[in-house]
Amino acid sequence: MAKRNCKKSNRVGKEKDLDQKVDEIMEKSDLFGQSIIGMMALFAYNWKGIGIAAVGLAKALAALKAIANEVGVDIKALYEGELAHFEKEYNSLSEIDLIDTDMN
Repeated sequence: MAKRNCKKSNRVGKEKDLDQKVDEIMEKSDLFGQSIIGMMALFAYNWKGIGIAAVGLAKALAALKAIANEVGVDIKALYEGELAHFEKEYNSLSEIDLIDTDMN
């Protein structure tokens, strides 16, 4: 009977499982982010509303960090990396592009 390489087979299965989890995170995070942007549009149309949105987002981030810390997950590198990515993406858009993106 030939030996089966269980380590290789197990690794391939784990990589496939990880890919599925990453895909799920990306899909659900896009939905969550778009929901937040939609809610932000209700407030962030003048200086007062932008202040409201900034404080609300700070509160939400503080809550997320506390929850992540409680379950032993360090989100700092992930959050900062994604923030830099999205800042670059949104800074390259014009105001018209932002309005079109929010409506779709």
